Amino acid sequence: MKTTVKANWTDSLKRGKGEFQSDNPLLNKVPYSFMKRSSGDVTLPEEFLAAAHAACFNMTMAMLLSQKQYTIESLDTACTISYDSDQVTHSELEVSVKVEGLSDDELQAIATEAKQLCPIGQAYSFPSSFKIAAEVVE
Repeated sequence: MKTTVKANWTDSLKRGKGEFQSDNPLLNKVPYSFMKRSSGDVTLPEEFLAAAHAACFNMTMAMLLSQKQYTIESLDTACTISYDSDQVTHSELEVSVKVEGLSDDELQAIATEAKQLCPIGQAYSFPSSFKIAAEVVE
C-alpha cells in the first residue's frame, strides 16, 4: 500500500499557512499552520501524528483481541504528542477498553504486544508509552 499527501506552504514560518492536497476528500484542502490560531479551522502536523498513532494502536489492539476471540464493546485511545520548539519528544496513549471476560493481566500483555506491533508507533523514533484502563463485561 502507498499513500501520498502533498503539503504546500506560503510565506514565513510564523505568518505563513499551508494546505494539504490529497485524493482523499477528508484530507484535501485541510489547512495547517505553525501554531493554532483563534480565527479559522486549522490543524497542526503534530495532531496528525497523534491521530495516526491512536488509530493504529486501536486497530492493532482490535486485531490481537479478535485473534483471541474476545468481543470488543469499545476501544478508545487518546494520544498526546509532546514536543518542544524543535522536536517531538514523546507520544503517550491513554487507552480505555470495554471487553467481555478479559483479565487485567491479559489486557496489559495484549496492550504491550500492540505497542510493539503498531506500525505507526514503530515508525516514530521518539519514545512512546501507554496507560490502560479496562471495564470487563460479564
